[in-house]
Amino acid sequence: MNVQKCDTCGMETIFPDVHGPGKCDTLDLPDQNGKAQDAPAEGGILNAIANAKNAQDVWQAFQTNPPPTGSIDRAAIRDAIVKSLKESKLVTSPTGAVDAWLETVAIDRGGVGAGEVFVIEEVPPSDDLVKGTELVAEMMAYFKRFLYVTDEQALAISLWTIHTYCFDHFSHSPFLCVTSPTPRHGKTTLLSLIHALANRAIPASNITEAVLFRTIDKFHPTLVIDEIENFVKKSDVIKGMMNASWMRKFARAFRCVGDTDEVRAFSTWAPKCFTLLRRVSEQWDDRSIIITMRMKPAGMAMDDAEEDVLEAIGTGMRPRIYRWVLDHEAALKSYKVPRETLDLRVRNNWTPLLAIANAISPETLKAGIAVAKALSTESADASQHYRILLLKHIRDAFGMEDNVFSADIMKSLVNRDDGDWPIWWGKQVADADAHPEKADTIYKSLGRRLAKELEPFGVKPTKVRIGDRTRQGYRRMDLEPVWSQYLGNDGTDGTDGTSQVTGSDSEPSTSDVPSVPSVPSVPSPTGYAAAQAVFDQIFGPQAEEEEE
Repeated sequence: MNVQKCDTCGMETIFPDVHGPGKCDTLDLPDQNGKAQDAPAEGGILNAIANAKNAQDVWQAFQTNPPPTGSIDRAAIRDAIVKSLKESKLVTSPTGAVDAWLETVAIDRGGVGAGEVFVIEEVPPSDDLVKGTELVAEMMAYFKRFLYVTDEQALAISLWTIHTYCFDHFSHSPFLCVTSPTPRHGKTTLLSLIHALANRAIPASNITEAVLFRTIDKFHPTLVIDEIENFVKKSDVIKGMMNASWMRKFARAFRCVGDTDEVRAFSTWAPKCFTLLRRVSEQWDDRSIIITMRMKPAGMAMDDAEEDVLEAIGTGMRPRIYRWVLDHEAALKSYKVPRETLDLRVRNNWTPLLAIANAISPETLKAGIAVAKALSTESADASQHYRILLLKHIRDAFGMEDNVFSADIMKSLVNRDDGDWPIWWGKQVADADAHPEKADTIYKSLGRRLAKELEPFGVKPTKVRIGDRTRQGYRRMDLEPVWSQYLGNDGTDGTDGTSQVTGSDSEPSTSDVPSVPSVPSVPSPTGYAAAQAVFDQIFGPQAEEEEE
């Protein structure tokens, strides 16, 4: 590699054609404090590295020689220094050392196609005290101004958005999954509204695996992902990272870094909200607070979520959310959801949100618990595990019989319209009916598929006799313990995500959720003078507030 030193600017380069009078003579080289200085001393960084006797000399060379700012020169000088350091073996990670040196001065991003330096603006907390009751009232009204959502959903979304400022206080950070039966229900609009208020929110719909965990590790942002099924369909690694990132202690991605392949752990711990039209993962259902959008009734007018309006609202509200969180850190960290309130998985998901509700007021906590139960039950019904549904439908196929052939179970399943069985197995059953000579072969294949679905429950097919026929099938005595454990006595899932403890007359219900007035009774885009009026309408003038 022929490295030359430019007589005009003193920079070492392997591309002398881009240097010379009129090309680089106006270049200012920044020093370590960002100020312009003279060109590097004679010999420059390469000579200093070549003459280094130990690692301390290498660090001294980096400190006294600022890196170039041009992309081409940076690439060339990087290769030359890495090669020299590898040969001298003075540092354990030549690539890491050179990259750290290059990062001390930003790359010149003026070239076409070079992208731009990514930064996240830090929001300072408000100087004024913030009342939590007023804050959550404003946020609920904000979401209902632009979207057709229920009061329960508006409260859940508001609490989740606040949690993006304090998620690190908790062991779990639930996903916010926004779905709908069909497109054009406002899912993307909701993401835009959350993006305007959430802490360090960044859109992440088009991001690679490597950039994903490095971005999270560096910025700990709130990831806002539209149509996540497209985001993860090309990478099982990303799906796995998402699954693990729900729990803080498992939110790590391990990669080999540098020339020595040193194993490094990168954090994937960050709040994540996303839209979803097609179900991606059963695990995500359990790790999510699911907001199911409904079509706006005909004739209902909503304000347009224009970017400048949302930015104005976010600019005013983000510092206030941050200030409220800072003032209530102790209460947020210490709150524990009572075990008898919700079952374990729902408790894990809702602890951050209910801790926030508890710090706001007793009324807000009561409403939050009611919303947690309502949304968790709705989500369990909508995304119920197909094997639980299979158990229910097999029990229906048994009726009062003690034994049933596998083929008869399959016939019963495909004749139902409340499951996916006709899609899965309907064609094969129809073929068996149309071609009796092939029926035994077809039903043996279907029987193996049914057995595979029941295997996780510890249930296996066996030879059963019904009348004068003996075939593969199932016995009631083998299935009844499974039905009892997973379905209960009434055919419902015994672990549907809601509390299994008998409630009392004082148990929270959805009637405890404050009713949010419809627009225009909401704060204006550029100010919140109307917040007190909204607060009074939502919580009532006698609502108890948290202590200042």
